[in-house]
Parts: sequence; structure tokens; C-alpha cells
Amino acid sequence: MAKRSRKRRRHLNRQTLISMITVSCVVLAMLLVVTIKSIELREKNESYDQELVALNQQIKEEEDRTDEIEQYSAYIDSDEYIEQIARERLGLIGKDEILFQSED
Repeated sequence: MAKRSRKRRRHLNRQTLISMITVSCVVLAMLLVVTIKSIELREKNESYDQELVALNQQIKEEEDRTDEIEQYSAYIDSDEYIEQIARERLGLIGKDEILFQSED
């Protein structure tokens, strides 16, 4: 009877040891997977941060460009612009101006 009890204990101890090793391996595997995924997520987050900085810069540039276009649009609607174009393209002169031409 004592031999049976010892064998049974050894068998239970082996089973317990095998179970503990199996559980430890599973836990380590899960830890490894979580660590790898964490590293991948950090890298992805860094790339998204860089993309965000680039997009914010692009938004700033487009806002500046929009301001320039609005200023140019206001200039085009002004009398100063109309006079400038009339002088350059049509050769017109103002009422109080005298045109001098060279004799070439």
C-alpha cells in the first residue's frame, strides 16, 4: 500500500510538474506575442505622429496660400490693378499724363 501511495504521489508530482511547465510555456508565449504587438503598435504610432506633423504643416501652407489668393483677389478688384493692366496691355494713359515717344 505504501508503494502505491508513493507511485501515485510521483505520478501526481510529474503531472503537476508537466502542467506547470505547460502553463508557463503558454504564459511565456502570450507574453512574447503581447511584447511583439506592443512594439509594432509603438512603431505605427510614431509613423502616425510623423504623418500628423506633416499634415499639419501642409494645412498651414494651404492656409497661407488661401490668404495670398484672397489678397490677390482683392487686388484684382481694385482700380489700381485695372489701371495697371490698361497701361501694360492696352497702352492707355491717364487724363493728366503726357506721352513722350522717342524718334527711333
